[in-house]
Amino acid sequence: MSHVFSESLQTNFDIDLNQSPKLEESHLQILMKQYKEIAFTKVIQEFGLGPFLNDYKKGGNVTTLHNAQEGVFADQEVEARFSRGYSQEVRKEMYEKDFAKMREKEFKERDSITDAYTGQTLNKDGQAHRDHIVSASEIHQNDEARLYMTDQERGKMAVDDQNLAWTNGSLNQSKGDKDFKVWLDSPNPKDPSQTNRDRYGVDEQAAMEKYIEAKQHVKKSVTKAKHTYYAKNLAKTGASQGLRVGAKQAIGLFLYELQHILFKELKCFFKSFKQFTNWDARIEAFKQCLERVYAHMMQQMKRFATAFKDGFIGGFMGNLLTVFINTFMTTSKNLARLINDGVTGLWSAFKLLCQPPEGMTSQTAIKEATKLVVAAVATTVGVLLTESFVTYLQTTPFAMFAQLIGGLIGGILTGIVVATLMYAIDELVASLHKLNELMDTFKEGLYTNAEQVRATYEAAIAMMNVEYQAVLQTIFRQYEEYRRLSAIAFDETERVSVRLDASAELADLLDVPTDDVMRNADDVRNFLRS
Repeated sequence: MSHVFSESLQTNFDIDLNQSPKLEESHLQILMKQYKEIAFTKVIQEFGLGPFLNDYKKGGNVTTLHNAQEGVFADQEVEARFSRGYSQEVRKEMYEKDFAKMREKEFKERDSITDAYTGQTLNKDGQAHRDHIVSASEIHQNDEARLYMTDQERGKMAVDDQNLAWTNGSLNQSKGDKDFKVWLDSPNPKDPSQTNRDRYGVDEQAAMEKYIEAKQHVKKSVTKAKHTYYAKNLAKTGASQGLRVGAKQAIGLFLYELQHILFKELKCFFKSFKQFTNWDARIEAFKQCLERVYAHMMQQMKRFATAFKDGFIGGFMGNLLTVFINTFMTTSKNLARLINDGVTGLWSAFKLLCQPPEGMTSQTAIKEATKLVVAAVATTVGVLLTESFVTYLQTTPFAMFAQLIGGLIGGILTGIVVATLMYAIDELVASLHKLNELMDTFKEGLYTNAEQVRATYEAAIAMMNVEYQAVLQTIFRQYEEYRRLSAIAFDETERVSVRLDASAELADLLDVPTDDVMRNADDVRNFLRS
């Protein structure tokens, strides 16, 4: 059965299952010609320009709250601010700065000072205190406030009128750094039978209004600072990464085009070198060669600008995605790089799908977009593996040349892998198309019935020239006769003699040897006895 199937594929579809596929020379030429730009450009970008333009960090370019709590920071300034602990020195320096001057000013400007918690009038002396309703300690130990706000911003928020309340020194010292609401209902240390509310005669309604106002003030201030922090840092780091990626894309393409046209022109120049009669002619020809190179590069300026723009957008979006991921997990340096290159590839693919070049079908656009993403990811993985290889070489006697050897081998292998993957995608798409055609052919054969055969025949007759119609009609009549005799021979309702006559007639038409044909009941009995 398998042999018959193999012959059928060979005869009808020119598929030989016994022959191993070979990569013909023409295929190799197509491979190198069609994909060397993608492969070479990626290698130039990552191995040539990457060390100068890449600046990927563990945790990304913006310190998120998650990373800060894990001890991962994008810059030293944020690390120093976030890591600074609370102390009396910090309290006086940051949260009570100019307190004495502020109190003196209030004493001069106000006729009287009222305790915000008890409603009593306070004397303008050392017993009249300004209390941080939300304590300086609580503000400083708020991780969000410490990350999103500078020391000056937190200090300003702490001494805002919405967070300050006049009260007597005894109450203020008792409250200390405690949350006001918690302190209010706590037993008084001097008389545990009383709560602090009762001990100091606190007007709960008035005090809680101040407390809620202060809490809302701190919350709104921190939320506003959070939005400002991310907007400012995302714009700054996104633009920086976009510029680096854009420059890498544009310069990489520029260098590829330059070496491509330069070697092409130099090859033609040296090929014709001996045909020049003197050095003046050679110099003039060389000048013309350089002018053609210059003209070609000027024609490519739009491509370079587009590459820079796409790289900038990809880098900006990659930075944005990296920051988002770092809000709930810390990315490694290599993962940050992979995310950026992946997003850059996805952006190029998305742009190709939305705005395919004129004449490009949607299927071709999908295939080309896939190749862009695969090239970006494969190149990044190649770079990461190369870095690991270089690290290994640094532990061997070749440590002095680790960067040179690792970069050279990694660059070559990555270029080969990228080019091969590009070719494999094309071959896969072609194979899928061919398989689809085969399935359509098989389905057509499976579902074609007698009526469809007749309809196809009649349509063919109408289109054929007169001289071919007789041939087709003869073939069809013969086919009809075969079908009629077969139907009679296998019709169990017919008499045996009629069926034998039809069978014998069919055998004669098919050129079956006379000795092998059973024409009557005696022939059948003789066959069964033998």
